[in-house]
Order: sequence, then C-alpha cells, then structure tokens
Amino acid sequence: MLFACVRYILMDWLAEVAGIKFFGSLTLHVAISVVDRFLRRQKVTRSRLQLLGVAAMVLCSRSVSILTTQTTASVYKLLRVGRTARMLLNS
Repeated sequence: MLFACVRYILMDWLAEVAGIKFFGSLTLHVAISVVDRFLRRQKVTRSRLQLLGVAAMVLCSRSVSILTTQTTASVYKLLRVGRTARMLLNS
C-alpha cells in the first residue's frame, strides 16, 4: 500500500514536470512505463525514486538539455542523472 502511494506521488510529479516543460503525453507515458518496468526488476529506495523518474523522463524526451539544465540543476547533478539513465538502459 505504501509503495502504491509513493508511486502515485512520483507519477503525479512526472505529469507536472511534463506539463511545465511542454513534453507530450507520449513522452510522459513512455517514461512511466520505463519506471514501472525498472521497478519490477530492481528494488529502489524511496529516496531515489524521484531520481529514477527524472532519468526516465530524460531518456524519453527529445529535449534532454531543457530538462536537465532547468529541472535537475538544483536537485540532482547531471552526472547522477546520467548514471541512473544508464542503469535504466542496462536493465
């Protein structure tokens, strides 16, 4: 039950980011799918879920530079997003 609540919060936040950054609904839906598939295969701590969501959005967007410079600059270093994105691709 706790996981479902946390997942809902993450997906709601991703939808908000997609709206703010003018990403299409396809980008959002693919990012959510990537997150869900990754979570089925690997356990992620609650503190890293948002990083996982950001990395999925970066992978699924065409405007990688817009998202990484404006959304993640104050929260996550680009290197951490890149490492997490690589982890997503390898799973």
